[in-house]
Amino acid sequence: MTSPYSKIRQYNFYRSVQVQDFLYRGLFFTLLAGICWGAVGICYSKGTEKGESFYPFMFLSSLAVAGFVWISAPPEAAPRSEILAVAGVMLPSGFAGLFGFLSMKKAMEYGYHGIGWCIVQSAMLCPFLAGMLWFGDRVTLWRTGGMVLLAASLILLGAARQREDAAGGGMGKFIRWISLAFVLVGIQQTLSMFPSKMSGLSGAALTWRVPLYSLTGVIWLFFLFAKGCPPMRPVWKPALVYGGFVCLGQICIYCAIDSLYEANSSGTAYPAACGTCIMLFFIYCMNFRKERLSAGGWAGLALCIAGMACLAL
Repeated sequence: MTSPYSKIRQYNFYRSVQVQDFLYRGLFFTLLAGICWGAVGICYSKGTEKGESFYPFMFLSSLAVAGFVWISAPPEAAPRSEILAVAGVMLPSGFAGLFGFLSMKKAMEYGYHGIGWCIVQSAMLCPFLAGMLWFGDRVTLWRTGGMVLLAASLILLGAARQREDAAGGGMGKFIRWISLAFVLVGIQQTLSMFPSKMSGLSGAALTWRVPLYSLTGVIWLFFLFAKGCPPMRPVWKPALVYGGFVCLGQICIYCAIDSLYEANSSGTAYPAACGTCIMLFFIYCMNFRKERLSAGGWAGLALCIAGMACLAL
């Protein structure tokens, strides 16, 4: 005799398999996003070594990203007032991120690229904190612990560089520039979450977020002219590679978030991808840039990765 609950058990079995499929798929895309972001960091690190050619490098890559966004995901028609509301948040967010990366470039002239990249990526604690303070996001032990670990990692990473370079004279400049980069990128990430939290915005209006953000790359034209228009020909290929990894990283992280959402784990994607990105970038810096960390630097890196792991749980 067939049990009256057999269909329920059958549904639950297939549902659990489906959830597992979404989970594995989401983790796969999370790993890919982290690898792409690590490649972005490597390309950016190489770009900072190009002197004045850094500015055409960033302009061309920003142009490539904007073109990809507007062609692949054009915004939908929406009320003008809603578009202006989104623009009022996303344009300042884009400019903050742009100047944050410019500040990181200046910091990398005086200190380790690996430490600078790690500190700036740790700015992800800002939107997590803002979500709990202003938007009613759930306060959990894991999230709180993750933010505390990230904050502690910043102190150790900064102190590690101070002990190594105190006599060199460049440490103070590194700390100032990387602190500014951290603040600006933190502002950028926090502002980026505002539209989805704003009441009264339609789904069509939210499709303007990334396209509007991509337009802020036009500011690189100002730096381009200010530097006497360095030639673009030598850097157009690496610029396209950099822009390609940026686009691939965004595609992968959105696929990861969508898949993990179905498995009730969407909060895992971003912190896990950032942790993967940092580890990959540190491997590059140690093997190709020959950067060596002190004990404090290793402790700071470990706390940073642990903090992101806590935020992902």
